[in-house]
Amino acid sequence: MKKNLVIYTRGVNYLSSDSKLSKAIIDWAFLLINTVPNYRTTKPDWLTDEVMKSERIITLLWKHDINPLSKRRAVEKLIEMINHHKDEYNIILVGTSMGGAISQEAAKRFDKNTISHIILVGSINKRKHINLDGIKILNIYSNRDILARLATRLLAPIRGSQFLEGKNAKNIILNDLRHDQFFSDARITSGEFKDLTISQAITSWMS
Repeated sequence: MKKNLVIYTRGVNYLSSDSKLSKAIIDWAFLLINTVPNYRTTKPDWLTDEVMKSERIITLLWKHDINPLSKRRAVEKLIEMINHHKDEYNIILVGTSMGGAISQEAAKRFDKNTISHIILVGSINKRKHINLDGIKILNIYSNRDILARLATRLLAPIRGSQFLEGKNAKNIILNDLRHDQFFSDARITSGEFKDLTISQAITSWMS
């Protein structure tokens, strides 16, 4: 049996932009929706080898900006990483924010024999109905995540959704958690995984 390899993709960091105007606009937007942006480049607190039952966790490095071309290149790079490791490992994809959208796009090229699980947290989901050829999907979102909601409506106004539907999709809602708070191992207060933390819910779901 192959060991698990986790490939983690995080979202956009507007500080990578050289445009002072774009930074000012996004700062104003953050203030408007009462969100404090989190620019940590480390992995989330809940993303560990113990939780993921993995031998290794590697991070996809991309430009982390809002340029569509950067996102497309990130998808291509993630596909290359999966192809490089798929013979040796079972792949698990983890994506936060825009990293979730990148992970979903790359996963379309593969099936459950290569990628067993995808974990999306605060993800920008361009399609509500999702079917990734047998790959199991865990979608963790918050009813207070205004940033993800606005980004989804902007990028996919018709088909996009924080909530996902599909045969292999499982949703976990975190009440009152802002977009910048998903790095913490927050406790779930309702639903199937009530009273568990994010890490405990992931472990339970993957068992």
